[in-house]
Amino acid sequence: MTLYKRCRCSESCTHSWWYRFECNGREFRASTRTANRTLADQIGARQKVEVLTGQQVPVAGRSGRLSRHVQAYTEWTQVRNRTGGKDPAVLAR
Repeated sequence: MTLYKRCRCSESCTHSWWYRFECNGREFRASTRTANRTLADQIGARQKVEVLTGQQVPVAGRSGRLSRHVQAYTEWTQVRNRTGGKDPAVLAR
C-alpha cells in the first residue's frame, strides 16, 4: 500500500494523506481525511484488510460510451463555436 499527498507542500502540511493499493488487478485509492501519517497508515491498512476479506465490495460503475460524448460534444460546439460545423466531419474520420 502506498501513502501519498496530492499537494506539493511539505510533508508537515495540513492536507490529507491518500492511500493506493491493488487487489486482483483493481486499483483502490481514497483519501484518509487526516494529515496524521500514522493514523492514515492505519486507515489505509484497515481498508485493504476489508477488501481482502470481502467485507468491502467495490461497486462497478458503468462507463460511458464514447459515442454519447461525441454526440454531446458536437451539439455543444454547434451552439457555442463558429467552427462547430467542421467538428462532425473531423470526428467521423
